[in-house]
Amino acid sequence: MSRHGTERSLPRSRAMPLMMMCIVCLFVVYIYVLNSSIAAMKDGSDVYRTISQDQWIYQVERYKDFSSIRRGIIVCVFDAMIPMAASLVLELRALGNTELIQMYHCNGELSAASYRILYMIDAHLEIVDVCKDFVASGRLSTSKVSDFRSFWLKPLALVHTRLVEVILLDADDLLFHDPSQLWQVPGYKKTGTIFFFDREVAKAEYLNSRSIHRFQRMQNLHALIETFDYARFGLVKQPSEYLQSTLAWNGHSAHEQDSSIVVINKAIAPLAIDVLLHLVLVTRYQLEFSYGDKELFWLAFELAHVPYSFSPWANTAAAMPGDMAQHPDTICGGLAQWMPLADAKPRRPLDARCRRAYTPTPRRDSVARIAPAQTIQAANDSRRQGQSRRILAPGMPVQTRIGSHATARCSIDPEEGSQCCSHCLVAPARTRSGQKIGHRSTTTTTGQRRQWRSGGCVPAPISARFP
Repeated sequence: MSRHGTERSLPRSRAMPLMMMCIVCLFVVYIYVLNSSIAAMKDGSDVYRTISQDQWIYQVERYKDFSSIRRGIIVCVFDAMIPMAASLVLELRALGNTELIQMYHCNGELSAASYRILYMIDAHLEIVDVCKDFVASGRLSTSKVSDFRSFWLKPLALVHTRLVEVILLDADDLLFHDPSQLWQVPGYKKTGTIFFFDREVAKAEYLNSRSIHRFQRMQNLHALIETFDYARFGLVKQPSEYLQSTLAWNGHSAHEQDSSIVVINKAIAPLAIDVLLHLVLVTRYQLEFSYGDKELFWLAFELAHVPYSFSPWANTAAAMPGDMAQHPDTICGGLAQWMPLADAKPRRPLDARCRRAYTPTPRRDSVARIAPAQTIQAANDSRRQGQSRRILAPGMPVQTRIGSHATARCSIDPEEGSQCCSHCLVAPARTRSGQKIGHRSTTTTTGQRRQWRSGGCVPAPISARFP
């Protein structure tokens, strides 16, 4: 018995050291794995950025298929505009708009962080690098790419998009109504276009500038009509009666079109789209007829002899120079437009260009310094509270109401203009024909005629601050 018992005890005595060695080995492996995990956590930001840029965005875009959509909205952006662009997306959805939104940029102007912000805010959104595609297709040289990192990008985006019916919006547009209502405007149904008038500026610049062309001194708008390469498109020079009736043609204004909102059906006018591309890639380098992109749209249709429609109303709402310093409690807006319906009663404001509503400080980089987390939170707060844009610049937040004609402080009367902002340039809804008031001019009660630089006001009271 003792011999067999000794034989059974020997394996146990030998197993103990082996078990201890295994435990030690497992402990060493555990320590190694733990240290590796801690080291990985220290570099987690780099790993996150790599995953976000190379894998996360790819996976998001992989499952987005908008190829069958033919109607939507285009906004051109770069990194510093993301706070306003994110706010605009949420504002559109809060107004009831459900259309595809395409965010266009040029040659990597949007960082991976900007991609993430936009994709997290809305699923029905597409981001497009138009310059990259144009360079790859040979339609744009790499030496000219930087020329389109500006407002010149909008015409390029319109030409590039696969969308057929397009609303071009500026990121700083403050909307009072869902812009999809513009699809039903009679002018759009008739011509496939809705354009809006800019403020008149009686200066000898841009359309109204004069220089030597073909051994003659002529106005730039006249020079464009005289020198355009019509033969390239199978066209002949034939200025329309409408063109010859415009303020710009007659030397009364340097500007004609406001391009903060542009509505175009590309299917109706493919030739005009070809002319537009030529204007932005070639003509604008030869003749400085436009302040940025604004005049290219209507002139492309004019040069192509394709009918187009302007709003029946002139623009309204603008701040006087130095307005923010003198009246910091209200914002008049840079420019505003009425809904382009001639017979609508009451007349309704469509939008206001209110960059100062998001960055009222004079610093040009103030928008870029708003943290993305604050951008999303502020925009979400605004949507929950039934308010529109509440993207707040450091130190001076403002807010406005969705769907109202004004804010808590002031109202716009379509017949009489602004009733409370004496420091704003004021004008009621007015037509080109002079029924109530001539296009961008009016007759006062004393019978004197005066020019309107713009008018009306959409002030926004200071209401809240970031904690």
